[in-house]
Formats: sequence, C-alpha cells, structure tokens
Amino acid sequence: MTREQPRPAPRFTARHVAMVAGILIVASLPFLVLGANPASRAAGTATPPPRGTDTGDVELVELLEFECLPVAKDETVGEEQYAVPLPPFSKDVFPCTRCHDKPDDFNPTPRNLTLDHLGIKLVHGPREQWCYGCHNPTDRDTLRLAGGRTVSFTKSYELCGQCHGPKLRDWRLGIHGRRTGCWNGKHEYLLCVHCHDPHAPEFPAVAPMPRPKTPAEIRLDHNAENEQ
Repeated sequence: MTREQPRPAPRFTARHVAMVAGILIVASLPFLVLGANPASRAAGTATPPPRGTDTGDVELVELLEFECLPVAKDETVGEEQYAVPLPPFSKDVFPCTRCHDKPDDFNPTPRNLTLDHLGIKLVHGPREQWCYGCHNPTDRDTLRLAGGRTVSFTKSYELCGQCHGPKLRDWRLGIHGRRTGCWNGKHEYLLCVHCHDPHAPEFPAVAPMPRPKTPAEIRLDHNAENEQ
C-alpha cells in the first residue's frame, strides 16, 4: 500500500500579487472620492465643485441632457398625440366656420365644387367618397373619424391612418414622412398633408433624369475642357 504524497503549498507569484492590488485599488476608489468632500460623504454621493471653480484639473464641461419623453396622452379620449406644426392651409381658408357657420347647412351630394373650392378635384378613395367622409359636417373646423369621433386638423394623421394603417405605423416610427429632433429626445413630425394633397394624394409623375456622373466621368469632362 502506497502512501499518498502531500500536495505542495500554493505558490504566489508577482502576477497574483498585482491582480489582488488592482482589485483593492478599484474597490477603494468610491471611498477615496467621498473622503475628499465631507459634504459629499454625508450625502453619500460626490458633488462636483461649483461651475467656474479652478480645480487645477481639466475644465469641467456642463453636458446637455436630452430626455426621451414618452408620447403624451389625450386626457379625454386617450389617443396618442405628436408634436406637429400647423397644417398647410390655403390662404384665408381657415377657420372654415367663417363661411360654414350654420351646422345644418351642408349638401352631402357629390358635385363639382364652386366658389372658394373651385380648385378642389377629389381623387381620393372610392368614387362615392365625398367631403363629409373626412370633414365634420356640423363643425367644419374639425375632422370626423369613421366611428363618429372628431379630431382637430393637427391630429389628421388619425384620420389618414384609418385606411392607411401601415403608413401610419411607419410615420409614428419616423420611417415614412419626415421627423426631426433629437434621436433620444423631443421630436416634431410633419403631417401627411405637408407632403400629400388630401384631396388628390397621389404624387404626379415626373420626367426621369439622367443619373449623376461618376468621379471618373467628371475627371474626363474636366480634362476635355482643359484641352480645348
């Protein structure tokens, strides 16, 4: 029967000592910072010196903080709201109630419009679509959704989203349309009607243009001009 040999004692090298010392230094940093400022030690957090104080170190720069604000909620109907500019109304056309001041005075029959609406040609949706599919007949300063709820013109995206749901989803995410502002802060959105005519939203066809010249082609043109 053989006797079990005793295990050798662990050897501590300079590498082990350096690792332990590094861990202790990192762990003691918060106590060193708090110890430099009695007031901070009492509060439990380190406070920087007042702005403009000469600390002998690198000048402290006050960073601007951008807060990612949640979408506000309407207190009455709970619908989402987005920061948008005013719609691009035609000159002297809003408020509509300056002319349409009688709630019961509206004609639901499709027809060719006259007077101030002479330039409107409705090419949007099915042929039976008419003004009051979107405009509120009893209050022309508002829009009316399919369910009967009214919204302001600055929330017209809700109206458009009833038929164009995927576009509304992309608009909310900043994929469709135009959204400006901070990536993690306040945003402002352009409404659908800032790009699309609400009465004829399809963009007209445009003539195709030649592609941009490549750098090599630009150099050839430049050399040809110099040779002349």
